[in-house]
Amino acid sequence: MKKLLTFVAVLLATIVTAQEYSKKELKAINAGVESIKKSYDEFDDKTDWDSPILKNIAFYKTKYKDGMIRMYVRLSTEGVTLNMGKKGLTVIFEDGSRFERPNAEIKADSGAGSMWDYRAFESINEEELSLFATKKVKAYKLYIYEGALYGKDALFTMGYAQGILDAK
Repeated sequence: MKKLLTFVAVLLATIVTAQEYSKKELKAINAGVESIKKSYDEFDDKTDWDSPILKNIAFYKTKYKDGMIRMYVRLSTEGVTLNMGKKGLTVIFEDGSRFERPNAEIKADSGAGSMWDYRAFESINEEELSLFATKKVKAYKLYIYEGALYGKDALFTMGYAQGILDAK
């Protein structure tokens, strides 16, 4: 049954995007959809779906025992200077549209060598997650620190977002 549902979700995603993407690109998007991992926590009676962390972007969905569902996006990047307590998250899609959270808290930790790791973990709704599922991420910025996705990474990211949207 799970394979049938996955096939139907992939088929629907393929039909919607078939006019815009080549077979090779659709294959990468579908691989992203199929890579979503599901886990169940019997102590808290909740179900989680997680995408792999790809090039510093990941998506999460949690269904709680009361039926409430929360979805999140996690972005991270590196910088050479330390900035604590800063805010601001911007994602630019290839079509020029944006996802912005000016009040998003940016967390900082020591990274490799002399680098600092910056990350944002934001709650998003279905409409916002749909942006990530239907548009390629071109670049993003956490406070002043930038990151980007290239080639298949942008396609896998679309698949991850679609897989989280479809998760039941």
